[in-house]
Amino acid sequence: MAVADHGRSGAAVSGTRTVTGAFGEKRGPAMLRACQVGATAEPDDTRGDGGARGQWHPGSMAELLLQPDSLSVRLGRWERFGSFQGNFDIPWDDIVHAEAVTDMWPRVRGWRWPGIGIPHVILVGRMRYRGGEDFCALLGTKPGIVLELKDQPYDRLLATAPHASHIVRRVTQGH
Repeated sequence: MAVADHGRSGAAVSGTRTVTGAFGEKRGPAMLRACQVGATAEPDDTRGDGGARGQWHPGSMAELLLQPDSLSVRLGRWERFGSFQGNFDIPWDDIVHAEAVTDMWPRVRGWRWPGIGIPHVILVGRMRYRGGEDFCALLGTKPGIVLELKDQPYDRLLATAPHASHIVRRVTQGH
């Protein structure tokens, strides 16, 4: 990336500076500091979705959506990329047991393949072990849910979820 301070004549001008990116795109003065320190190219959240496009946000992780006939697991862009897994649905009848837990990490078992993992920071992907395979979407040491499944590609789903008690209630009280 090159920093250019050119006016109409091409001579260097003091004052407003533009940044030329690797592909020749021009970025305005507000972008200069972000580009120099290697941060995101967008200085503020003008789109209202929590930040810049393609950026991983420390608070974002898989969303568990309660549908009338299933539990929908929606992964963010980076979670899909890191785990080689798309969004999926789990019918309520395929959930055998649900448990809300405050510490998710002792529940993790096996080897991560494929996926992304830093212990007690992030874990997204499949955990394979003798006799089974789990899908994990854990962020930090936040509370979450452990779902035991039947007739699914995974034996269990482990996910950090702020509304884990609602999912447990839905499974235990019926659909």
